[in-house]
Amino acid sequence: MRTQKIDSVTLRQIIIKNKGIENVPIDVLELVNSKGDFLKTLTDDEMQKISDIGVDYWYKRGFPYDNYTDDAVWDAFKKLQKLDVKHLMDEKKEIEQNLAGLGAINSFHPHRWEVQCRTFKTPMEVFKNRELFKKVIIKCIKLEGQPFNITSLRGTLRIYSGVHLASNFKPTVVKYMYNEWAPMGAKVLDPSMGFGGRMFGALASNISEYHCCDPLKETVDCNKKILKLITEKTKQNSNLSVFMDDDEEDLPKIVINNIPFENYDYEENYFDLVFTSPPYFGIEKYQGGSHKDEEGQSWKNYPEYENWLNKFYKRLFEISHKVLKKGGYIAINIAGKVKKHDLEKDTVRIGNEVFGDIHDVIFMKLGKMIGTKGSIQKNYSIEMTGHKTSGKLKLDPIFIWQKK
Repeated sequence: MRTQKIDSVTLRQIIIKNKGIENVPIDVLELVNSKGDFLKTLTDDEMQKISDIGVDYWYKRGFPYDNYTDDAVWDAFKKLQKLDVKHLMDEKKEIEQNLAGLGAINSFHPHRWEVQCRTFKTPMEVFKNRELFKKVIIKCIKLEGQPFNITSLRGTLRIYSGVHLASNFKPTVVKYMYNEWAPMGAKVLDPSMGFGGRMFGALASNISEYHCCDPLKETVDCNKKILKLITEKTKQNSNLSVFMDDDEEDLPKIVINNIPFENYDYEENYFDLVFTSPPYFGIEKYQGGSHKDEEGQSWKNYPEYENWLNKFYKRLFEISHKVLKKGGYIAINIAGKVKKHDLEKDTVRIGNEVFGDIHDVIFMKLGKMIGTKGSIQKNYSIEMTGHKTSGKLKLDPIFIWQKK
């Protein structure tokens, strides 16, 4: 039976009957249409009152983390596994946005909401600050209409002014890269595992092995939970293999190393592809929650940029060159600048020093660029390739070299 929604006229009647919006039950407020009915109905004073009501509601309910059941994660994985990604790249060498599987893996990493980026506030900081969170509630009403809906509130927290949420890598891009830049049954190395986007993409791809490194125990433990779930679900469904495609029956071998990549004990000429998105020096500081005192992060080990560049980043390229088979590729996603330092320019310089001239540059489409009014992106990767873009979507480069 469909629940009856409340429009603006009915809402006003309910407020009058209850002698103020503060006396209207939450379960009634949750029925208000998310099409501007709060905005049409509430006075400025009532808007302030409902922001207080919203804060108290969410403080009792808890932070609006992504929340997937095991079955929902499995369904997301199966859809990703079946997804045909060969058409994701367009004629401009831009990989289209596709969020398949992303929400599922984000649900395993609640600490992602506490990662510090530059001088921005984290979503968790805003949530814990009552006055700031009241403003988020009001913005949610203006943008989404319904501040008691977890998806609406979570989305508003992500984009609130002065806030930055650490991003996760899209599994669809990973699957595309493995299909296009590695042979069937390839062995792949990921020097900076992160929040599991590349591991999830690996599990859904036609590779034989995925090896990765990450110094943060909390992140590693969360990714092991993803791996455990998918492994167990695959075993449970193996008795249905008569209905499954051959490439869906077996998962790739996953090797997770809880170490900084510069400490990786490697085997030479073993991998077909190295693909990662390394730390952007100190742009995102993974120190929320249990990260606060955890060592091993490159920005902590090498706090000066030039030191980080030589002892961590160049080392990443040098190790990658040794572990790759002849003809294998390294693909690096990194973008923008940190203070006066151009990460893209330094990436190309170091890559060319270690591997020779760059083989290719492709781009990933990200979210809309806010406040650009269609202006052209001016990243080093755009300028060096002469890439033509409308500027409506932010583009992140993937730099590619081949071991000769």
